[in-house]
Amino acid sequence: MKKVLFVVLLTFCVHAAYSQWHNLNGYVQPGPDYTYDGYLDFDLSPDNSIYVVYRYSGYSIHVSWFMLAKSVDGGLTWTFPGTSTDYYKIQCVAPFQLVGFAAYNWPSTAIRTTTDDFTTFQNIPGSYVDGFFNAWDFIDISRGFTLNHYPWGLVGKVENGEYSWTSGDSVNFAYGSVKMLNDTTAFILCRDLNYPSATTPGNNMLIKTTDFGATWSTIFKDTLYNLNHFTFIDEDNGILVGKEGIILQTSDGGYSWDTMNSGINSNINYIYSNNNMNFCVGNNGLILRNYDGETEWENISFGTMNYTKIKTNVNNYGYILAEGQYPDEARILVSDFVLSNSEITENDGFLLYPNPCSDQLNYSFSNLNILKQIRLQNSFGQVVLTVSGGFNGRLDVSDLDPGFYFISFDLGNQSIAKKLVIIGR
Repeated sequence: MKKVLFVVLLTFCVHAAYSQWHNLNGYVQPGPDYTYDGYLDFDLSPDNSIYVVYRYSGYSIHVSWFMLAKSVDGGLTWTFPGTSTDYYKIQCVAPFQLVGFAAYNWPSTAIRTTTDDFTTFQNIPGSYVDGFFNAWDFIDISRGFTLNHYPWGLVGKVENGEYSWTSGDSVNFAYGSVKMLNDTTAFILCRDLNYPSATTPGNNMLIKTTDFGATWSTIFKDTLYNLNHFTFIDEDNGILVGKEGIILQTSDGGYSWDTMNSGINSNINYIYSNNNMNFCVGNNGLILRNYDGETEWENISFGTMNYTKIKTNVNNYGYILAEGQYPDEARILVSDFVLSNSEITENDGFLLYPNPCSDQLNYSFSNLNILKQIRLQNSFGQVVLTVSGGFNGRLDVSDLDPGFYFISFDLGNQSIAKKLVIIGR
């Protein structure tokens, strides 16, 4: 009987280790008089909190509202902060500090800021602070850039908490993406004014400012409009991604670009950099990973949905925004393991059970004799338990509060990390 139980536990753990991603649940608040219509977005806070905004509709297809949901424990439990049902996009710039784009009379909008999860907020003043904002990046709640999709196609600037705008004489800011590196330096990926639609081929233009938008210079132009998104790790090192698996890299601030080997020809929609790693996501389940300084990309694709956004938290767990065939199939996926080279391989013979756990956690793997330390962090990244000796394959977690945790095993030259769920007894 014990042998059968061990086989069952081993099968369960191996299956869990290679499930890779699962649906994040609980952020849609159920109600008898409305339904979730599929639109959603998310952002992560530096304290590992997850913010989700989603749209729901009532009995009339002409009326819809937005809801803000927040989880501080990796999605185990959710709250619905704030007093408004208007936010269709958000950016978290610090714990509890958000920039929100509110659609109070669609498509007219407002930009609002808060330091308490929208329990209280203020509108950013300025002219033409409405229209559909499709891209933005803020350093803090009082300083950032926006791109305006409807009805003008403007680049907006928020300085000292006040909004102003500029129309490009040869540039269309209706579509694109924004990246701020610091208080003065920013990049915008936009397009030639002669090609205003989202699908018509034209010129991609990457422009740069070092004086917070007083002047801009064009540092790259793509005449076939192949580019979808970009990121800059610092002022010198950046990556552009786009159609047919194109990935371009610069190490001189964008003045020269080299083609990287993506290994694929699928459409890449989004690129994100964090903790010395770069991630791309795209159509048909595409996920690529690259470590800073490497020229090759590793294909870690999962699923078949189209992915439009990826972010990782401070513990290197990933979150992906996925589009379905139908609008109400849109969802957020979360990785089952840290997305770094510390992932567990099949040959490690690693076991961690039961998970979820309420009192005694069991662990074992082939090289247990070189174990240096075990460390548990809560969903905020705070260390709540450290064990540096006397390893016996068991860990008492009965004193820890229920929630999501991250457990890491330090082997000296390697670290194994996994997500752990602790439940009440």
